[in-house]
Amino acid sequence: NQLANLASDFDPRTFGFRKLSDLVRKTNAFEIDHPEGGAMRIRVKPAAKGREKSRSAASR
Repeated sequence: NQLANLASDFDPRTFGFRKLSDLVRKTNAFEIDHPEGGAMRIRVKPAAKGREKSRSAASR
């Protein structure tokens, strides 16, 4: 598990979730694909175009 290698002390229960997948779903920041009988695949949602503009304007 990649997360265990990166942060061995991470525990989703710290955030009130029994499983990591529950925490990931709740954030609504990830696209989740869970094919029947397959492993769950998670990736960061692409940034919305409106949010990109406001970020670049804020950094000026």
